[in-house]
Amino acid sequence: MAHVSRVGGRLSFHRRAKDAQVLATSQKQVRHIECIVARRLTLGGKPGQLLDTYFTLHSSPNSKAFYTSEVVHHSVNPTWRHLDLHRIQPWELASANITVRVWGRPWTSEQHHEADEFQVLVQYDVDMHGLSFLRKKLVTGPPIAFKPDTLLFELREGFYCTESPSEVPSDLPPTEDAAAVMPILRVNSSRVKRGYTKAALLRAHDLQKAIALARASAEISRQKTTEVLQHRQTTEEKRRPLAQARLKRAALHDELLVQRELVQNQQEGLHNLRQQIASRDEKLQTALQRLAEHLEALKRRKKKLRQLRDHVADMAYSVLVGQATKILQLHSIYPIKQLSPSVCSVCDIKLPNSDYSGCDEAEVAAALGHVSHLVFMIAKYLDVPLRYALNCKCSRSTIRDDVSTHVGEKSREFPLYVTKVKERKDFELGVFLLNKNVQQLLEHCGVKVGDLRNTLPNLRMLILHFSQVLTKGPGKRSQPIVAGGKATGGASQSGSASASPAGSTPPSYSSGGGSLPKYAV
Repeated sequence: MAHVSRVGGRLSFHRRAKDAQVLATSQKQVRHIECIVARRLTLGGKPGQLLDTYFTLHSSPNSKAFYTSEVVHHSVNPTWRHLDLHRIQPWELASANITVRVWGRPWTSEQHHEADEFQVLVQYDVDMHGLSFLRKKLVTGPPIAFKPDTLLFELREGFYCTESPSEVPSDLPPTEDAAAVMPILRVNSSRVKRGYTKAALLRAHDLQKAIALARASAEISRQKTTEVLQHRQTTEEKRRPLAQARLKRAALHDELLVQRELVQNQQEGLHNLRQQIASRDEKLQTALQRLAEHLEALKRRKKKLRQLRDHVADMAYSVLVGQATKILQLHSIYPIKQLSPSVCSVCDIKLPNSDYSGCDEAEVAAALGHVSHLVFMIAKYLDVPLRYALNCKCSRSTIRDDVSTHVGEKSREFPLYVTKVKERKDFELGVFLLNKNVQQLLEHCGVKVGDLRNTLPNLRMLILHFSQVLTKGPGKRSQPIVAGGKATGGASQSGSASASPAGSTPPSYSSGGGSLPKYAV
């Protein structure tokens, strides 16, 4: 049965599954639709107006469209392109009930339209199993007079349409009383068949008997088959432990082979490892022999080194004795005596400790000349290059500063005598540089400097150091001596290089154990 309604210019077609004629030879789903064709579309029930149309597919009347076709312009019999199944979800393709809506608008020559100008021309709620086959192709066969708003579905077998008299096309032109015969189903006379005859009924009865006998025979066969299957099942249950045991035995045999191969590989690896150990043992024995030889050679070299060190020590002591002898001979030439705690003399010429106020300038110049010559000779014997070069000219000796960068080339030489008042500053600087040379010699010999300004006491302590070298003999080092007469074993302090504060008392020397031996020149 078909139900057609038009609401607001929209044609709605409803079909129930129980009224549909289901084909027994094939299924019909959305995935089987190849193309959709419309014939004699109308807008508001007024035929003859050209339209722009497209259609949409819905899973239900109230759901959104899951497929939208292209727009066909200027036609009332549109044939849209084949459906693009890739745009449809798989669960939609398997559906057999769909809703088809055809949208349209009047065609005009103007090219600009708004999207909301389209309106629903017709809506179909279609059950795919209820479609009726029309023909293989529309272009073949006699012409067909379609009803308004007819929708055709092209499947693999051909074109299908609905069975509603208002929508199924007829091969005959419509008559005036077509509306009165709408509920009648029209059938082609070639498809009408005769009813059953008595012979046919007897044959059907015989067939039913044969079927009953066949069913009984099948039941007997089924029982026998069941018994055979049960017997086989019992036999299989009895054989299953044996089969499991065989499988287990085969698995254990395979595992045994694997373990044997593994043991064989491990034995081969052990044999190779023993060979490597033997080879390494031989190399180790060879290395131990070479080590013993090297140790013996090392002992011989150490013994030779000790001999060389002893020889070098004897040579160094001989050199030191020679230096000390020459320096003590210099002391016999330039004897230094302490006259008072703040005044010493050299060659019986008084020389205060860097404070020459009230002293005879000639005596001071002569004493500084003797000191400069004594320092120059000691540096020469010790093979020590002085930081500040000395030019020994008795009472007209000078000292040169080639180290400082803030001194000009013309003013690098400073006198050790005073001839004019304006040269007093250069004279004091020259005495300071001479004391720095004395400090350099003391530090070279390992003697600590107590006060940089004590010129003659510092020289006397240097000569006393070398006298102790001769007294103690070889293999004994003299203990460092401080300008105050005390011996310490430490290094020079940071304040030893700087001059003592003004007014400090110079160190005194005892006349007992501090006297120097005299050597003939």
